[in-house]
Amino acid sequence: MKGQQVSKRPKANRPKPKNKSDKSAKAKQRRHLHAVPSAPARTAEERNKQLIDSFTPDFVEWFSQETDDPDGAMLCLNMAQTLVEMCSQMSPEATATFLPPWTIEEAITSVYSATSDEPGAAEAFVNAWHLYLHYLQDSGRWTGSDEEFADTDGLLSEEDWDEDDPSLPELDVPELSHSEEATGFSELELIRRTSHLLQWLGAGKQVTQTGALRRKDIEAAAACVGVRVKAGNKSSPMFEPLPGLELTDDVPDDETVPTVRSMHDVPLLSTIWAALYEVELISLTSTTVKPTAQAEQWLHGGEPERVNQYRNFVTSFLLRTVVPDDVFEPMVPAVASLMLMVLTAGTSEPVERARFDELLTEPADESDIFSTLTARFAKHRLDQLSELGVLTGKDHFTVAPAVAQCVGAIVDNVRDFALAAEEDFDDELFETPFPGTSTADGITNSPDAEAWQLKIGLHGSKPPIWRRIVVPSSIRLNELHAVIQLSFGWMGSHMHAFSTDGPYRGTLYRPPEFMDEGERDESTVSLDELFSGAVKKLTYVYDFGDDWVHDIQVEKTLDSAGEELPVCTGGRGAAPADDSGGVHGWTEMVEAANDPSHEEHAEFRDWLGLEPGESIDPKAFEVDSVNAALSRLR
Repeated sequence: MKGQQVSKRPKANRPKPKNKSDKSAKAKQRRHLHAVPSAPARTAEERNKQLIDSFTPDFVEWFSQETDDPDGAMLCLNMAQTLVEMCSQMSPEATATFLPPWTIEEAITSVYSATSDEPGAAEAFVNAWHLYLHYLQDSGRWTGSDEEFADTDGLLSEEDWDEDDPSLPELDVPELSHSEEATGFSELELIRRTSHLLQWLGAGKQVTQTGALRRKDIEAAAACVGVRVKAGNKSSPMFEPLPGLELTDDVPDDETVPTVRSMHDVPLLSTIWAALYEVELISLTSTTVKPTAQAEQWLHGGEPERVNQYRNFVTSFLLRTVVPDDVFEPMVPAVASLMLMVLTAGTSEPVERARFDELLTEPADESDIFSTLTARFAKHRLDQLSELGVLTGKDHFTVAPAVAQCVGAIVDNVRDFALAAEEDFDDELFETPFPGTSTADGITNSPDAEAWQLKIGLHGSKPPIWRRIVVPSSIRLNELHAVIQLSFGWMGSHMHAFSTDGPYRGTLYRPPEFMDEGERDESTVSLDELFSGAVKKLTYVYDFGDDWVHDIQVEKTLDSAGEELPVCTGGRGAAPADDSGGVHGWTEMVEAANDPSHEEHAEFRDWLGLEPGESIDPKAFEVDSVNAALSRLR
């Protein structure tokens, strides 16, 4: 920590050269030395070299004790001398025994750039520099202050200096005339399908309270964007594709067409829908959706208006595609980063599809699962962008010229989002998963907090599904998220949000890594702070596809907030299964699983993992099971 005395680190914590017993690795490291340009000879450099030569025997002995690798000492010292030369060029204050922190940062950036085509090179340099720094400290040769040592040590310890996370490729946005831009956008398959959807909306359609199309219209809307599905409700009429629109899924019969129970089960339709709303091409009320006046310009207006609308829409669509909401939540930043790398590189030169082949192979062990799944998710979305004309090329990914500016518009947003994730995916997430996985290890129970009795119910559930939970009034929303997850048996594999004026309305509270502009960090707000203002009700939505809407009501205040909170005191209704299609989909699934005559009886029983003779009681509820789960937070 800055300003504090820096003690010697235990040997176990000191940086170690990688593959120290591998002679071929050492030979490769020696080749790395040639990748960084040497500084021109200067008097100061000669003095530094002479100083380093003077303590070389002492360094070799220290290095042997620290690493049990005496043969690697001179290679490490040569790499350290390169650092000293580079820092000396940047600042006259830099010497062999003092390296200003800012020069270290510049040197690290420079070495990663100079060795970008040599895997492992930059890491080898930084590791050697780190060892050299601690030799100076241990031998008493460091001539800077303790605070400067701590700053320099911190820079060389940064996990961000990782060649697997390089800077983004250079973005190349071609200069297009207004006419070329209009032509480029209008030729995109994405624009053509979106136009079909706007035409189909006509004077308007009915929507649910969450702003999604009703089930009876899902098939026709999906057909507009080129996707063939059938609605879960068997009474829904089959759609007729609009003239001139080829469906993307050419299937021989309806049995192979996926069944959906929500508009959000069709990711392409859901993404286009959200982008249309964001750029104000559609307007939503509690019951209807209508194209706006801007949509009329999109369909029939002049070139200037259409180009601006195309640009805004494609930018919004790209952002929602690159930062997906239908991927396991901890993986979203990694998927977004990989897609952004491909898109930025694809504006200047083709990115070969074959480069994904190695990433898409079956993982050799559990440590490779994350990389494999990330590549698969990203590849699926990149293939979809190719189908929509956003990317071109049969054997490679190249960004369509008109779209390059849209990629540029999302770069900072996506990069900041990816960096906001506090840590990368951890394999521990696969080791001991439990319902309600959350970042909350407990709940905030302030000494002066009251005990609030909450009734949390799933909106629209029949029979009703609700839980009565007692929590301290000081509980924060991220902790309440964990309580809800555990109380309803959710698996925590989808995104969520709190809102103050109904689903997705009013102020939204979300995890910081997934916040959009205008939203607030859920971990910074407590329940009593929220209800002490103008807020009268609170809504929690889990899974933005199935839309599990939880109504949260403060029923009464109890005597005190004891230590044994949270606790469940009552409830009703069996917890639905994740990904079961929302309250209506769950109801239909239960009916089908319990009815041997139902055409999807076997399919749903298999999906739910029911044993022969086992049935589902939708009214079943066990308060002891809920409290056993909530005990994790006490």
